[in-house]
Amino acid sequence: RGIDLDNNRFLILQGEIENIALMAPLELLDYVEDCIGTSSYKAQICDAEKRIQESEEAVATAGNKLKFAEADYLYKKRHRDEKMCYLTYRGEALVLRHRI
Repeated sequence: RGIDLDNNRFLILQGEIENIALMAPLELLDYVEDCIGTSSYKAQICDAEKRIQESEEAVATAGNKLKFAEADYLYKKRHRDEKMCYLTYRGEALVLRHRI
């Protein structure tokens, strides 16, 4: 925008006070970002936000897999315990039969 940043009163000397006062909030934000140089980081911020979103999706996927694995584990454990009880009773029955 051709702003003189070397002079302390660059806004006044550039004659843009009225233009700045009439700017919409987003325009004012863009103007200030241009003045202080943070607009150069917009691409990096977008990339970082994209990586964060991808990471959050990966975490959600891993969480869903964990829930499924936990449910499967509990199901198999319950059936294992039932089979162990059955085998224990069966073994006791065989011992009792041999005693008779």
